[in-house]
Amino acid sequence: MITEYPYFITRKNSRSSKINIQLKNKEFNDYCSKVEKWINEQIKNGRRGTIHYSEINDALSLPDNFLGNKLIIDCGHNGFTIDPNLQVY
Repeated sequence: MITEYPYFITRKNSRSSKINIQLKNKEFNDYCSKVEKWINEQIKNGRRGTIHYSEINDALSLPDNFLGNKLIIDCGHNGFTIDPNLQVY
């Protein structure tokens, strides 16, 4: 359950010198930024309750099953809940 605003998704960090690992981490972190921004906009606009990962994947044109398989947000493999009592400041 998301209980804080603004919401933050932890990024991947790597000290690897391999370019392919650096590119994968950058891509992952870019997707995290998009998802984080989308979630915070939903919260700011007053949305509460359950959000399914498929909705975010569709809204942001993310790779199939990016959310749920590669990135799980605060519990659950199908989605998450925004606390109905969450205060936006």
